[in-house]
Amino acid sequence: MAESEGPYDLNIPVSCGSSTTLLAVVRRALSLGYKTVALNTEVSQGQFVTKKDKSRKEQADTLLDFPPPTHLNLGPGDYPGLAEKGLAPTILNRLTINMTNNDFMIAYNKSAVAKQYDILAINCSSSPALTALLKSSFRFDILCFSPDQVAAGVKWTRKLYYECVERHVHLELSYGPMVRSSVDRRRVMSQALTYNSVGRSRAVLLTSEARKPLELRSPDDAANLGILLGLGQGGGVEAVRRAGAAVH
Repeated sequence: MAESEGPYDLNIPVSCGSSTTLLAVVRRALSLGYKTVALNTEVSQGQFVTKKDKSRKEQADTLLDFPPPTHLNLGPGDYPGLAEKGLAPTILNRLTINMTNNDFMIAYNKSAVAKQYDILAINCSSSPALTALLKSSFRFDILCFSPDQVAAGVKWTRKLYYECVERHVHLELSYGPMVRSSVDRRRVMSQALTYNSVGRSRAVLLTSEARKPLELRSPDDAANLGILLGLGQGGGVEAVRRAGAAVH
């Protein structure tokens, strides 16, 4: 695994906005001062057909295996600020799985492609799903959420939060949805305050989830969002500049 250095943005979706390209988003992130970024490929448990539901009719998005990691060919012209210092960025690949129960492990465990990713993130649909996952021997790096899950998704308790921390799982907060929608802004802030209430915002990772270059914020501006998200100034800096090293 490649050596990495902060600041980090460990969530740049491979499926970016229709008016831009993944390369344009990555170039913008590097120009803002990020040294390590992760290209995020997202799949859902329902896209895989297991033995339990093999009689189900295949859909257009049905997957036989996980998509391969995305590779970008970057040259010094794509990161002039780093190149002037004789440095090059670290480009990681992240796999995010939206899951409802532990059956997704069947597809993951038999896939050689899935093991090629540097980072594994999980989006759990409910508290029972997360509890069952934590009780298993399955290892993952990041626990994320979708803004529309905040009200009906995982019901956080202090015990559940610290079980995640003890398993070395980082809890992700992404500011991209806050930029795109005022409704999602309130939802992300609500989730952030919940993390602060039940877990004192320990092991929080701040990422962009930017789908367009203009949705990105500099590392300092992203860290300042920590105040709005209950992290405080120091916690915001930690979530942008150092937490990524612990994840990676």
